[in-house]
Parts: sequence; structure tokens; C-alpha cells
Amino acid sequence: MNTNQRARHLRLPEATAEDEAGAADRQFVAALGRGLDILRCFDEGDAELGNQDFVQRTGLPKATVSRLTYTLARLGFLTYVERSGRYTIGAGVVALARTMLNNLDIRQLARPQMLELAERFGAVCCMAARDRNHIVFIEMARSSSAITLSTDVGSRVPIESTALGRAYLAVMPADERTALLADLKQARGKDWPAAKAAIAQGQEQFRRQGFVVSLQSWQRDVNAVAVPLVMPNGSGIYSFMCGGPSFLIKQAALENEIGPALRQMVYRLEVGIGGRRGVHRLRD
Repeated sequence: MNTNQRARHLRLPEATAEDEAGAADRQFVAALGRGLDILRCFDEGDAELGNQDFVQRTGLPKATVSRLTYTLARLGFLTYVERSGRYTIGAGVVALARTMLNNLDIRQLARPQMLELAERFGAVCCMAARDRNHIVFIEMARSSSAITLSTDVGSRVPIESTALGRAYLAVMPADERTALLADLKQARGKDWPAAKAAIAQGQEQFRRQGFVVSLQSWQRDVNAVAVPLVMPNGSGIYSFMCGGPSFLIKQAALENEIGPALRQMVYRLEVGIGGRRGVHRLRD
């Protein structure tokens, strides 16, 4: 992803929408939202970012960005690098992320089954959650023979261009999905018609088969299949994916073998946690 593409994906319309909502919602703290937008600017491969990078990626005024980065650095969420005059992610963010991951019981429950599936198909299996207009990887399992993909825990990808994201969208509550689609339409501009068609196709795939297939849409050399998991009591949605290089993982295998196996894995997880039993019923 080049610099212009990355900036387009990271400059999300929600920031403006949230600021407008904040004017009418006394509970919403706009300054806090902007500070979190600064932290979200860091993408895979971004070791350091400067204030100008934050301005370009958030659309916030330079003076506002300067105050926010200074404050975040004082609190330990950013670290200022004097030799470059730029910032890196601070230890405070790492500590929060580690606490969050350690508290995800579903992650520990899923990992052995993910590894078994990855080994069985010579693939990569991952678990992900939504971060606004993106999907973020929170667990990964690779087979000993799998060719490593350019992703790891913490990587973020656009929600509409991955099997993971389209599977997530397929089970979102209708009102939340409508709001998210409106944000995506504004953010993606001329790319929206193709993205909208892919999302609709994913919803139809999930309705018919219980999984969503993505062929070289996220990365040109990656094929994958994904299945969503709805947590009990409305506590969240996660997506599980299995896939790999397109020259090894073919469409027929995704639809006839890997997809059904991933669907059954998620069904077992749902039963184990007391979730929405029957969403992924076992099939022959």
C-alpha cells in the first residue's frame, strides 16, 4: 500500500462524525477521540511518524496535532525520538494491548483448534476483531509448512477488502452495519461501488454456505475463507480466517474443504462458550 493509499484508508470520516456527535452528546469527549486517532495512525511498517504524518492521516490542524502528540508522549503512549524529531508507539500502548489480549479467553480456547486447521491444510489461520473501518489481527497460527504472509498480530487491514471483514459485516446488527457502510462509502470514494458489490457478495455467500471466500482481493497473491463468531450476551464479534498464497490455496479447496472445516471449528467454539448455537450448524 503506497503512502497516498494508506493516508486515504486512515483518514476516516468517523472523526468528523464523532466531533459532530460530541456537540450533541455531552458524554462524548472529542479531545480524547482525537488523541486515539493519533495512535491509530501507526500502521504495519511504521516505526516512526512525525507530526506532519499525523496531520496528513487524520486531517487535524497542525497545532492540534502538536498538542496531542506532546500529551500522549508525556503519558507514555508515544515516545519522542530526538535524533529524528518523530514518534514511536510508547510502552503504555503495548501494556494496554497485552492486557487486552491476555484477557481474551476465546483467544486461548481458539488457538489449538486454529493450529490444527493450519497444519491440516498447510495454511495460515487467524482471529481478528473490528477497529472502526479496519480489521485487526489478534491471534495467528501458522502450519510448519505454510509460506509466511506479511501479517502478524496487530496488523490492520480495511474491513471491506478481506474475507475477515466481509464475514464480520455479514453478522453485524443491521443498524450498526448501516452506519458502518455509510462511513465506508464516504471514505472509499470512487472505490466504493466495487467494495459495496464485494460486501453484498460476501453476505450472500455467508447466507448460503456459512462462510465468506476472498480471492486475491486483499493481497493479489492471497486466497482465504472466513467465518464470524458472535459472542454471547452481545459482548462482541470475531472473525476467523484460513488461507494462504493463491498458487497453493485454490478456490475449490476453500469452498469444498477449508471453508466447511473452518465453519465447524467456529461452531465448536460457539458451543463451548455458550454463544449463538446453530448459526454455524454442522453440515456434511
